[in-house]
Amino acid sequence: MMSAIARLRQLLIDPEPARWVDRLWWIASVLFGLGYGLAILPEAFADPYVVADDGRQHLFWMLRLSHPDAFPGDWIADYFESVAPWGFRAIYWFPEVMDWGAVTAAKGWPLILSGAIGGLAWAVTRAILPVPFAGFVAALLFLQNLWLKDDLASGTARAFLNPLFLMVLWAWVKRSPWGLCLVIGLLGGFYPHYVLVTAAMLTLRLAIGVWRREAHWRIWAIGLGVCVAVLLPFAANASTFGPTITVDQARQLPEFLPNGRSRFFYEDFGRFWLSAGRSGIQPPLEPPLLVLGLGLPLIWRWRDRFPLWSQVRSGIEVLPLLTLASFGCFGLAHLLLFRLHLPSRYTQHGLRAVLAIATAIVLVLLLDRLWTWAQGQRRLLAWGLTLGAIGLLVAYPLAVRGFPKANYVIGQAPDLYEILADYPNNTRIATLSGEASNIPTFAGKSVLVGAEFAIPYHWGYYREFRSRVETLLRAQYSPDLSLLQAAIAQYQPTHWLLDPGAFDRDYLENNDWLRQYQPAYGEARRWLARGQRSALAQRVDRCLAAQSQEGLLLLDANCLAQTLPPTAPELPPIGQ
Repeated sequence: MMSAIARLRQLLIDPEPARWVDRLWWIASVLFGLGYGLAILPEAFADPYVVADDGRQHLFWMLRLSHPDAFPGDWIADYFESVAPWGFRAIYWFPEVMDWGAVTAAKGWPLILSGAIGGLAWAVTRAILPVPFAGFVAALLFLQNLWLKDDLASGTARAFLNPLFLMVLWAWVKRSPWGLCLVIGLLGGFYPHYVLVTAAMLTLRLAIGVWRREAHWRIWAIGLGVCVAVLLPFAANASTFGPTITVDQARQLPEFLPNGRSRFFYEDFGRFWLSAGRSGIQPPLEPPLLVLGLGLPLIWRWRDRFPLWSQVRSGIEVLPLLTLASFGCFGLAHLLLFRLHLPSRYTQHGLRAVLAIATAIVLVLLLDRLWTWAQGQRRLLAWGLTLGAIGLLVAYPLAVRGFPKANYVIGQAPDLYEILADYPNNTRIATLSGEASNIPTFAGKSVLVGAEFAIPYHWGYYREFRSRVETLLRAQYSPDLSLLQAAIAQYQPTHWLLDPGAFDRDYLENNDWLRQYQPAYGEARRWLARGQRSALAQRVDRCLAAQSQEGLLLLDANCLAQTLPPTAPELPPIGQ
């Protein structure tokens, strides 16, 4: 009869496990992934008008996949369609042509991807250290760290990065050249920037192998060839909305400063290089147990003291190679700012995999060492420490408010969306309302600007976008009718949308996004402060096309551009 101690060792640290132990921990890894994905579904389907925050940028234009006449001549839709990788387009083609909609499909993908990540993280770790429980630890830590952000829930291209890159790591540790080629190609279809990380890993491995005279040319040559084949078209395909914004240009724009929409530059050295969301390394140290992964070099230094280290396979090379490649690409992205997009993207995802796997290995080696040391009455201490570690691992999400994070947005103007949905496809709305970010997704109609679409990395796009915002600010608040007429003539909107209280001083004072667009914002504030009634405000009653239950006013743009007739003289009553 197997003792409880022996049963526990078999479950947790046996390097030659029974098949049922393998299956148990793999199933547990997948189920936890599915569980985290299921947890966000009630929020995802709580309202007909729910969408992931970033989904408002990257999903709305996909209506064109099933309705080619959607968003005609829409500058914003054209831009986001142009930057969408081919794999990301393809994955949403079927839901669109079946009229399910990309937004609805995006709510289902997190469940599938989360379960897949659990299974893949388990498989990669199991291939490095043949202890199934280590794979479960890595999967759980990886998933928990990932669900502290909204990457998966977004349904955007970055939601597919983590499972695809785990597939790259799995093909790597299994020494499968053709498998590696396949997943590199797939990765390039969703997140080409991480093909660059993979190419850096392959280059480092080849250089180390040549130095040691043990280079395996076949797998590295094939892998590098595919990386180059994937990256060359991406690098050569200059966007029609380019060029990429330069550092000097970015430093002049409030959007990139600490209070801006795309804040990047900080005076705080530590924040800029470590924790900032776009410029910093963002070391993934949550859950706190991930700190254990930093101790792997120490374990390696004294590996003779850890008997289980002998079971660690050569695939562990992937951890230092990925670390070096991630930091190398991070540094290169800073040197070539912003031509390789944002530096933090190269470290936060790669280091998540490194630390999750490293922590799993360290934890299992420590448990093995603990049970080897524990004898007699010390076994009670070993039991307590083991169960405590497992409890902390599994129960951590219960201590985190808002876990798992979805960052869904609920549209606040359903009556407006229903009104606009019945309008023709060529409807184009000029507005400074926050609802501009929701209208393309929920009503399928074009807007001239919107806070969610203010992405400043391609100057050809953003220069036009910025000009539009400034033009609309002046047109909406100036008493000069010619500015309103010029804006309508230039951009040809069919309607103009106003928020309730759009002409109150507080409306502009409390709008951090519009404050970025100087000098137009300052001019608009001065007109309001002087009590000057704008040409547009004078025409609201006359040009009202519809009013939603939420109080938003939809005005006819052609009517707004017309000159008001002179006021007729007041006549005395008849008989006087």
